[in-house]
Amino acid sequence: MKNKIITIVFIIVLGALSIMNVFTPKRGYSEGENRFLAQKPEFTLEAILNNTFSKEYEEYITDQFTLRDMWVSVKNKAEIYLGKKDNGRVYFGKDGYLIEKHSEEGVNQELIKKNIAFIKEFIEGIKDDVPLENINMIIAPTIDGVQKDKLPAYAEVFNQEELLNVLEESFSNINYIDVKETLEENRQEYIYYRTDHHWTTYGAFLAYKEWCEDKGIAVDIEDYSIEQVTDKFLGSTYAQANILWGDPDTIEIYEPREKVDLNLEFNLGEKTTDTLYDYSKLEGRDKYGMFLWGNDPIVKIKSSNENGKKVIVIKDSYGNCFIPFMAKDYEEIHVIDLRYYNGDVKEYIKDNGIPEVLFLYNTISFAQDTNIIKLK
Repeated sequence: MKNKIITIVFIIVLGALSIMNVFTPKRGYSEGENRFLAQKPEFTLEAILNNTFSKEYEEYITDQFTLRDMWVSVKNKAEIYLGKKDNGRVYFGKDGYLIEKHSEEGVNQELIKKNIAFIKEFIEGIKDDVPLENINMIIAPTIDGVQKDKLPAYAEVFNQEELLNVLEESFSNINYIDVKETLEENRQEYIYYRTDHHWTTYGAFLAYKEWCEDKGIAVDIEDYSIEQVTDKFLGSTYAQANILWGDPDTIEIYEPREKVDLNLEFNLGEKTTDTLYDYSKLEGRDKYGMFLWGNDPIVKIKSSNENGKKVIVIKDSYGNCFIPFMAKDYEEIHVIDLRYYNGDVKEYIKDNGIPEVLFLYNTISFAQDTNIIKLK
């Protein structure tokens, strides 16, 4: 009798799930996983003969299974309770931290050497227009290079300290600004997001203080009014972790008490605005994208501070919440993201009479970026 009840309950549950699968609307995109989901494949004779239809249909059923996000979350949560420390992409760290995995094997040492060579060649090509002492570099370690206490036991991580030493030695002829020490000194503070791979605004501020000290600019946190713009940020590592629970991050912006007027021009006139922040991004998943309006090929920031100072920043997304701190210090800031910009950077510097350069990357993106070759 007991076995019959179990069988009947199983059939009822299976039937209910099947019916729900039929009537559940099919989704095109998963916010939680940050990816497009498989769609129902077209039934053709060719697809049957080459055996692609069954594979694609299986992917479709898996991606569109009713309450899929809940089942994935339950699975991952159970694995965490059983002691699993990662899901292949993200470490399940301490205190709610979800930390992107960066192993030694996952970093291409040859690409690092090439990127160093590309930048050296670029520096050689602009030295007639930009003095070496005006060429700056900040390479910021990511969370697993600073807050190692957040990692699970026996986590294998890429040796960022070794890379930073190589970079500092390789670029000893320019102004290399070390921010690792100040980040480590403040590693108990909220300097990296729990659910995203970026540093927080406070982490960026600490690096900016090092920049200011190098430039002889006096700066203090009291010079800013700090506004929390959201407490519901679930970022890139949350998406990679495939969980439906997590401790959301807060995002803050630092507004200088000494105001300057700004004009931002995106992609050589495609769009203009007078603010560094796209507040509409706070309504979507990519809330970090509010800083500098996300990632554009080229942005020109002109301020009312008519001091004649111009700088070009060649950056990854770590630069997006660092550059707003610089806005009050320069008359013009030109921002280039090599992932999207395909123009000649050397010619751009010459044409715009820019006498100062800042390379601003995090260690992992520098090690993995296949776009630095564009500087050639």
